[in-house]
Formats: sequence, structure tokens, C-alpha cells
Amino acid sequence: MFEIFSYQFMINAFIVGILISISASLLSPFLVLKGQSMIADGLAHTSFLGFVIGILLINQPIWLAIIITVIASLLIRLLIEKTNISPDSAVAVISAATFSIGLILISLFDGFNISIEAVMVGSILTSELTEILISLVLMILIGSFVLFFYRSLYKITYDDEFVKISKTKYKTLNYILYMLTAVLIVIGVKSVGALLVSSLIIFPSLISTQYKLSFN
Repeated sequence: MFEIFSYQFMINAFIVGILISISASLLSPFLVLKGQSMIADGLAHTSFLGFVIGILLINQPIWLAIIITVIASLLIRLLIEKTNISPDSAVAVISAATFSIGLILISLFDGFNISIEAVMVGSILTSELTEILISLVLMILIGSFVLFFYRSLYKITYDDEFVKISKTKYKTLNYILYMLTAVLIVIGVKSVGALLVSSLIIFPSLISTQYKLSFN
């Protein structure tokens, strides 16, 4: 059973999988319980455009994918705050637009070596030191963010109206939350695929609420 860990690529895959799972479970309650669980699926589709442009321009597409997905997450948050569009609708608008652009770019360039299937299922067995380091740093950042701003995150999760009249910097927290989610989604898509990374964010809260209905 443990013979698989004699291979370095299996060790890398195992480490990345654990780090991504921990990070996703930390963000899960503040997205799912706020009714914004679709952000995970939407940004997963958005990251497709980032990987496409990244492959076209640089040898390490993950960095450009992170930048583009973070920008998309900020646009989603901006739409939610500045318009009457619901969170799910804002996610749908941005994800559909970016995914479509990615498909158009693929059709314009011959010999493109990325497929929709690769984005859907990921390639965790090809994880390298770069993915491990990014996943580790991201887990530390997310853990620190949740630890230091736990009470404020709790407030913006359950009572937006109260937060708006309080001294809580809810806009800043929401933007940071979306940015961290975007980075996590990109790493997750590269490693475990768009389908699974969405589940890693959605299911922890869904399962936990079946047994406990509070944050305490």
C-alpha cells in the first residue's frame, strides 16, 4: 500500500492534495453559508482563460492564470456591490465571458496543447515543487486571514446589513476573501481539476451543517 510513496511524484501529489483540501475547507463556510458557493465553479471556468493566455505567452502559465482569475474575482465582487445583480448572476456573467474568450483563443491558434478535459480533471500527478510551495504559502495566508479576522468574517457571512453600519471594513474583507479564493481555485484546477476543486469548497460546509448549525 505504501509503496506508492516511493515515487516522488506521488509524494508531491499527496502533499498538494492535502494543502488544497485544508485551504478549501477554511474558506468554505464564508462562501457557502453566504450563498456564494457558485464562486468556486465560476472562477474555475475563468481560470481556463488564464491558462490559455499563459501558455501562449509564458512557460509558467499558472502565474498568469492566477493574475487573470484574481482580476475576475474582483470584477465579480464589484458587480455585486455596484449593481443589483445577484452574486450567482455576477459569477455567471464573468465566468461565461472569460470561458468563451478562452475557447475562441484556442480556435484561433493551431497546435494548442490544452483541452477542456484537462481543465476539468486536472493533473495532480504532475505537481512540482512550485505547486507545493504556492499551496503551502496559500494555506498559511488563508489560515492567518481566517484566524485574525474570524469575528469580522462571521459578521459578513450572516448579517451584511449590520456590517454596513458597523466599523467592520467589510468591503476590504470581501475583496481579500475573493482574491484568496481565486488563487486557491487556480492551484486547485491545475492539480485536481475544476470539478473537484468546486466540491472541495462546497462540501465541507454542507456536511458540517448536517451536524452543527453554528460557528462555535
